[in-house]
Amino acid sequence: MGLTLVTGDRNAGKTGEVYRRAREAAAAGASVAVLVPSLPERDRAASEFGADFPARIAVETLDAFLSQLWEQWGDGRRIVGEAERLIYVDSALESVRGAWEGHVPATALRRALPSLVQRAAERQPGKSLQRPTQPAAAAIVAAVEAYERLLREWGLIEPAAAHGLAAAAVPRQGLPDVICVNRFETFTPPQSAFLEMASRKTDVIVALTHVPGSSVTSAVDEPARRLAALAETTVHVEAAPVDTARELVMLQAGLAAGKPAAVAEGAVALIGAEGTSAEAEAAAQAIQEMVDSGIEADRIALVARRIGQRMVALAQTLEARGVPWRYEGTWRFRDSGFGRSAMALARLATRGRREDLVAFLQSGYAGASPEETDEFLRLVRRHRPSHGDELWRLALRAPGDAGRVLSSVAAVRRDAQGQDALAVLRRVADEMLAYRYGSAPVLGQEGRLDARCRQKMLEAAEAVIESSGRLDLEALVRVLDRTSVTVEDHGSGVVVSSPERIRSRRFDGLVVIGLQSDELPRAASGLGLPRSLVDALEAAGIDAKPRTDLEAERLLFYQTVTAARKRLVLVWQDRDDAGRERERSLFVDELIDAYREPSGLQAGEGGGLHGSRAGASTQAGEDDAGTPRLARRVWDGADLGSDLREALSQREVFAASELESYLQCPRLWFYRHVVKAEGLDVEIDVRHKGRIAHAILQRFYQKWQELGAKRVRAADLPRALQVHAEVAESVVADGAVAESLDERAQIERAVRGSRAVIVHDAESFPGFEPAAHEAVLAAHEPWSDFGGWRLSGRVDRIDVGEQGLIVSDYKSSTAPKLSWQRFERSGVLQAPLYAAAASRMLGLPVAGMIYRAMSWNGKDRGAYLEGVVSSPWLTRSDALDAAGIESVIAEAVERADAAVAGIRSGLIPCEPLDKDTCRSCPARPWCGRAEA
Repeated sequence: MGLTLVTGDRNAGKTGEVYRRAREAAAAGASVAVLVPSLPERDRAASEFGADFPARIAVETLDAFLSQLWEQWGDGRRIVGEAERLIYVDSALESVRGAWEGHVPATALRRALPSLVQRAAERQPGKSLQRPTQPAAAAIVAAVEAYERLLREWGLIEPAAAHGLAAAAVPRQGLPDVICVNRFETFTPPQSAFLEMASRKTDVIVALTHVPGSSVTSAVDEPARRLAALAETTVHVEAAPVDTARELVMLQAGLAAGKPAAVAEGAVALIGAEGTSAEAEAAAQAIQEMVDSGIEADRIALVARRIGQRMVALAQTLEARGVPWRYEGTWRFRDSGFGRSAMALARLATRGRREDLVAFLQSGYAGASPEETDEFLRLVRRHRPSHGDELWRLALRAPGDAGRVLSSVAAVRRDAQGQDALAVLRRVADEMLAYRYGSAPVLGQEGRLDARCRQKMLEAAEAVIESSGRLDLEALVRVLDRTSVTVEDHGSGVVVSSPERIRSRRFDGLVVIGLQSDELPRAASGLGLPRSLVDALEAAGIDAKPRTDLEAERLLFYQTVTAARKRLVLVWQDRDDAGRERERSLFVDELIDAYREPSGLQAGEGGGLHGSRAGASTQAGEDDAGTPRLARRVWDGADLGSDLREALSQREVFAASELESYLQCPRLWFYRHVVKAEGLDVEIDVRHKGRIAHAILQRFYQKWQELGAKRVRAADLPRALQVHAEVAESVVADGAVAESLDERAQIERAVRGSRAVIVHDAESFPGFEPAAHEAVLAAHEPWSDFGGWRLSGRVDRIDVGEQGLIVSDYKSSTAPKLSWQRFERSGVLQAPLYAAAASRMLGLPVAGMIYRAMSWNGKDRGAYLEGVVSSPWLTRSDALDAAGIESVIAEAVERADAAVAGIRSGLIPCEPLDKDTCRSCPARPWCGRAEA
């Protein structure tokens, strides 16, 4: 008896160690249970054991194993199913409507309560819920208690409650001699209670992916610590990944250690895509290249966090290239072909609306040809029946077999009693599939999904009948609308799935898409409840806190990318389908930081990570922003009003950023700086992230200089990074509290970006020292006067040396558009104007005006004095002589003069500097420009 804890890095051989022990125990005559998190892992574990000791090694999911213990050692109550839960939740809400009505919106409560009743069931057996004083929390507790009463009345129990009771009740003889628990990262309270109990009665072996001190496995620190305290023996496995490309081995080591270790050798590719279609095309092309290079399609995986939302686009692009694929994951019932048709039919029976009749008849599952359907729908339009019985009488005249299906549903509508109604529904479902696929079909992927959805619908209908004695079609629609179907396609081809489902597997080729900042890590977590309500529920005994945090998301990303053996492709959308800019995932930046040579990451440069961009998926020119053309109010900019024109003509002080907006497009400037449209919610967004990073750097250098240093040198870097960590912690603690994973990711990105600047400082700008941070350019000072107008602003940083000064402006990533050659065509003014003002203020010539990248791999761009300013992160083409520097500044001042003149004249035409300005412009819905 006792617990053995096996830890190690991803791919280190933990599974081999656990399964070796399982085989040895079985060979010695012991009974063994191998328990894993999910069905796919169960099937894979069973195949790994093959025919070894089939009578002595049982492979099952941990939850299914606990359910089996409950069936044997429980009190006779049956574990509630998913459909039953949804039905009884609705019944519970109706029974206590007076308790929650007016305190919690019905839609929000229906969405959250199925999860909350499962969370409530995790409390210790026999422990009652407390009565909260907060009205919303009290309403939720009342609904949970009503639900639990209903379950007791019907002899049912939640899985979590059953598992907790089973863990406490099962005797030693009810357990195997050895229990092996593998591929988990964390455990629910009932699972933890079971492991603790079982380790006192039998031998338990638990494997965890955990590297002490590593940020990528910090999500496992707590369960690892808790299990280590229970363990009699701890085994740490340290074998290197086998049959894996050297670059991917080094990448894993770099991610685990949190420092550069990898060298780009062509095994990893990074792709920025413009929209969903381009993302799908980039993924399909990457897979095609893998197949062409000799990797079998069965050994390739394509994964995304929101994979279900992308399946239509992915299926089309993969099939267009002739690439076989199979889907593993969940599918919402209402998103399948059969599900859409069945719900249209059920809604037609309950609402009797014309749009439901049209949706059913045109679905392909109704038993009528397209020609018959079109002719009948013309008849319906001529008669213009109202909804309800009048529409039903006309619907029963539908052509082909559709009329017979509708007649069957009409019979259920009239008499929905018990098993007779279920038999009718089963016959209707079978007929719908026969109309779609034939009477003896060989089902493909869509057909297999539809068959699974047909079974799910019948299970839900049976649960509805059991709870109420009749087939309530309205209740059935509500259940099916929230029902998901698990799909395990055992065909051949590329595995299309989610990160959660492939995190424990290995593939020769792996393509990960959807790596935007709001998908991985996910933008929101938990049940979507306000923090005050979560705290009140926790005090009452319901753990409503998010179960996913940034550390868990980082571990998921790590386990996903380290699933690749030969090729890894990462794809994100740098613009969405409406042309709006999107930010790539923080975890992609962390992956890039694991490379030794950041200069190799630039697209088009040899010897480094392959970076590229997939083409735009939408064309500017239509209402692709999602605003209906007829509902849009446009502004032609013709009349600003006399008061506004007078105010503009008298302006003297201008910020460089607003002049840049005017040059990019006068109407964009008007929207941002005159209309000043702002959202109502305060959140930690990209701009807030920049402010955090700037504050960290300002405080760092203030403290660094207080310690007697001036610039950061290579020998001082370890101490400097320690000071940076202390300062960053203080700045973050003083700021706004992150409310979501996305906000936490933005904060981490700010901290990492400021750290990258300090690391770069150790090798950048020798001969120069930081002289000012966040320096305010006061408009009344003489150096802010540009002849007829005055400049205001804040300079991120000024470095000085014997041969001049360098003005730096921090940017969150690489800035290819900010080379001096593109200042004019991109409307760039800030760095050259600030450099001119700083030169006057300090009486020093300008040696550099540089946009500093706040990322490890970012290039610094702008203009600098050749032979005077040097840095590994500067681009050779940005070097100029002194005359060139002066010319760049003079040209910027001329453009600024023109912008000032345009603003003062009240000229607000829609004249974008380039096409990208319109595509991501927030003013598009009312601008009126045809191309926008």
